[in-house]
Amino acid sequence: MAFWAYESEPFRFDRTTRKLYWFRAPRRKWPGYEPIPKPGKPEIKIYDWENIRAEVTRNMVTNGNTAGRVSYLQLAVLDPASGQVLERFRIGNDSLAGPFSDRVALWETIRRFMEEGPHAVPDAVDKFQRVTLIDFWDACNPLTRLVESATGGGRLWGRILSIPTTLLAPLLLLIGLCHWIAYRTARKVSWGELDTTVFKLPPTAQPKVNLAQAQFEADTPRRRRFVFILLGVFVAEVVAFFW
Repeated sequence: MAFWAYESEPFRFDRTTRKLYWFRAPRRKWPGYEPIPKPGKPEIKIYDWENIRAEVTRNMVTNGNTAGRVSYLQLAVLDPASGQVLERFRIGNDSLAGPFSDRVALWETIRRFMEEGPHAVPDAVDKFQRVTLIDFWDACNPLTRLVESATGGGRLWGRILSIPTTLLAPLLLLIGLCHWIAYRTARKVSWGELDTTVFKLPPTAQPKVNLAQAQFEADTPRRRRFVFILLGVFVAEVVAFFW
């Protein structure tokens, strides 16, 4: 988590220019940890599509007690003259979680878009955006597990664990507050002159309706009720502590 940093580091693949554009935010390096975003001037990096090579990598990771395999998609930028790798960077889900096949499917979607066109790839999946403090508290609220769509044992264990986890209300509310502050202080991505040249949409382009956002907002009353219950637990714990 970082305050006053850029909200994301998007990639844009352009079939017209045959280039990959990367909005690279400045990052702070910590020994032994992944670099985290920090305030500063971003860098817009541009690569030729013909010099990009995909690499789906599997690694073994361990925490000292357990070990497991993780996979991720990374792109290698090649020197057109020598074929040497000049740079590598990950793309897509950067949590290093998820099956190997998902990384292959992501690259195949990118490749088909660039080589064959938009008709060769499925429609993008709509995603909702949390905006209010209630939304971010809801993201940390274990009571939300009671109405999750998971089925079978996963839903049962979610319901069982949701009740005792509410005792961590002070910590959960603090985490949600920090995430909300990070969202409110995040800087919007701006591509500069590219927004008015390469990325400019034609006048006839119609904005896509985000159905996921509409459904998320329609569920606001339910989420607000669960957040108020969590706040009630927090107040009860404070009163009990000072009693």
